[in-house]
Amino acid sequence: MLDLDDTLLNNKGIITNYTIAVLNDIAKRHLIVFNTARSFVATKDICKLFKPHYQILNGGNTIYNFKDELIYEKPIDANTTNYLIKKLKENHINTILVESGDGFVTDDLAYLAKHNYAKYANLETYKTKSYKIVYHDDFKTIGLKLANKLNLDFTTYINTNINKFCPTTKGNGVQEFRKLFPNEKIIAFGDDLGDLDMLKEADIGVIMANSHHELFNYNFVVTLSNDENGVANYLKKEGF
Repeated sequence: MLDLDDTLLNNKGIITNYTIAVLNDIAKRHLIVFNTARSFVATKDICKLFKPHYQILNGGNTIYNFKDELIYEKPIDANTTNYLIKKLKENHINTILVESGDGFVTDDLAYLAKHNYAKYANLETYKTKSYKIVYHDDFKTIGLKLANKLNLDFTTYINTNINKFCPTTKGNGVQEFRKLFPNEKIIAFGDDLGDLDMLKEADIGVIMANSHHELFNYNFVVTLSNDENGVANYLKKEGF
């Protein structure tokens, strides 16, 4: 079970040819699963290089199979999404991105001018469920307070400097995956605080040498960094 950014992908955001070759070989004998905060749209280019058997996306609240069929979802309902957007704006948080399955939307025109992966939507009239809500302003206390009130997971990703609301965690994604394959032994790879629940839920948790310092406080296995093909080297060394 693989996190993507700063774990499977190197610091240039690339999955190396060596790692692809190792994963393709292992996929003949074992299930390969992405478990990432990215959306379905945001993994498409990676899946052109290597196609996993399953994808647990949006921080654990959607699961897609090899045919790209959505087989599980647990979104934030439209009313809660609207309320959260309203409260963030009342607290002068303006760079808000909402993911509902087709990629991020925002009404921050300055942000759109610099980031081509997001699309414009009027968040004042947003009426759709969401899978996650992200903001970049450094108001973690406000976000945590809202998350506690709404019973949402709130994660600050240090490596990308974003704050994320989500109805679930990557660990919940592991739990749902176990329902599909109750007898499978799960090895999870991660690097940041958003991976912690996933690493704990796995039978074996493996962290990268470049991981957030707090992850080293746990009894996880440590492999090489993402720039050193850490995932592939661990799997090959352990004989998978």
